[in-house]
Amino acid sequence: MQLVAAAPGVRASYSRIYGLTVRSEFPVADWPPAEPAPADVEVRRARLTVPELAGEPHAARWDYQGGALQVAVQGVGRYSASGSLILVDAIADAKPEDVELYLTGAMFGALLHQRGLFPLHAAAVDLAGTAVAIAGPSGAGKSTLTATLVEGGATFLTDDSSVLEFSDGVSLWPGPSRLKLDHRSIGLLPDRPGALAPAGGTRGKFHRPVSSAAPSSRPVRLGRVYLLTDGSGPPRAERVVGLEAVAAIADQAHFLAFAVTMGLNQQVFQLAARAVNHVEVFRLIRPRGLEHLPAIVAAIRSGANQPTSAR
Repeated sequence: MQLVAAAPGVRASYSRIYGLTVRSEFPVADWPPAEPAPADVEVRRARLTVPELAGEPHAARWDYQGGALQVAVQGVGRYSASGSLILVDAIADAKPEDVELYLTGAMFGALLHQRGLFPLHAAAVDLAGTAVAIAGPSGAGKSTLTATLVEGGATFLTDDSSVLEFSDGVSLWPGPSRLKLDHRSIGLLPDRPGALAPAGGTRGKFHRPVSSAAPSSRPVRLGRVYLLTDGSGPPRAERVVGLEAVAAIADQAHFLAFAVTMGLNQQVFQLAARAVNHVEVFRLIRPRGLEHLPAIVAAIRSGANQPTSAR
């Protein structure tokens, strides 16, 4: 491995995200900018030779050695994450949005696990001062449901990754003020934005800026987590408690495979248990289809309006 300096004329930028100050040679447009300060995380250019790049475009392989998670993404480049440092070796013709996708997603997710944090694979909104997280695998419809809630008056918090804070109960850090949506979901929204930046990857999604977003400077208390679950019948929320709830939250840890590779299984389970001690967990059972969105939103809003004693 060989560290190399930034290209001439390229300055490192500073951001403040998930409570961390980041100094990066790969600026991310939608990460909140910050003044230069001692960095919690450094993102640097480097020459990396492992793992091997192979397979179809975007095929990934990874290894964990010497405290660093090393990841190779075919057609994009190689990365390494080790607690306070992310190294990036992008191939010459990689699309910038692809390089950013794996930097801010997979690699930052791995680094959060290394730092003892819990990234939940969930989008989130603020309903009446309390965060509501919508968890589920990729393609489950988290972002589309979140966009619909925001259009109905909820305050946007984060998309795809909800980083939990355990200092006082459980809170959730706001993320970048953008959603990743495909053309079909974008077409559902009343406003018609201009050209949108591609989000990278293979899912044909775009970054849609969100104006009604919470400030990223402080976390919001987390009250409920909804686990999107396919099922027939009208949308409904069913409470999950005890060990089943802990296991369900642990299963929704973002980039769980990386955590397992790094031997952090016990940490993930312990943090999931801490979350369940303070947060209500529900399976949100709903049929697939955009036509069901109004009923799904109604189910979430109905739960948010219930006092704790009635739950």
